[in-house]
Amino acid sequence: MYKRLIMFTLLCVFLFVLLAQVSSVELMNIDMPQLQGSTISHMKHTFASYDFTQLPLQDRIDVYQQAKVSIAWPVFKNLLFGFGKGSQLQHDRSTEWFGIISDAATLSVASIGVGLFIFDFLLLYPLYAISGESYGFGSSDPLTDIALYSMFIGGGAFVVGRIVQAIMPLIHGPRYNRILRNGLGLTRDEANRMQIALGVKPVINKDLYSFTGVQLTASIGF
Repeated sequence: MYKRLIMFTLLCVFLFVLLAQVSSVELMNIDMPQLQGSTISHMKHTFASYDFTQLPLQDRIDVYQQAKVSIAWPVFKNLLFGFGKGSQLQHDRSTEWFGIISDAATLSVASIGVGLFIFDFLLLYPLYAISGESYGFGSSDPLTDIALYSMFIGGGAFVVGRIVQAIMPLIHGPRYNRILRNGLGLTRDEANRMQIALGVKPVINKDLYSFTGVQLTASIGF
């Protein structure tokens, strides 16, 4: 009778811990889609509608770790691949569209210049060479100036646009994470602290009348 009472008590403790964890997971599953992948304006609206500070500290840290944005990779992705791909990782719609429009426009201008130059070089240059006229800047062929200026202006604007795209994640990323931390009621140290999770797991043998014990489980994350 005494062993049965101990076993029943341990089962109740186990069920209580399990239900608490399930409730926490369900709450996070409801709130997470409203934060992960959100823009800053949508995130502010979410924080105005929901009080995340009522969640346990460890749950808020988990939410922050899943919803925060990286900084280094978006910078390199914007610089190397362009078209706002890095800003898309930070959910920065304005810089993403700036990158798309900037790269498309500048590459189009430079491509038109290259096309005009090839056309001019293949079709008109032989005629200028036969007549002995110069071919380049300031020549009597206006198409040459248009082609070269288009290439230089388009290429230069393309480089400037990529530099701007690389700088923007350095501004948007820290601001995004700061708003996320403040909305979750976390300090910088709490958001980056070591995470320790403890749990209770009952040990029940096949023979119900044999000894029943409790196993403590722990996990550590950084």
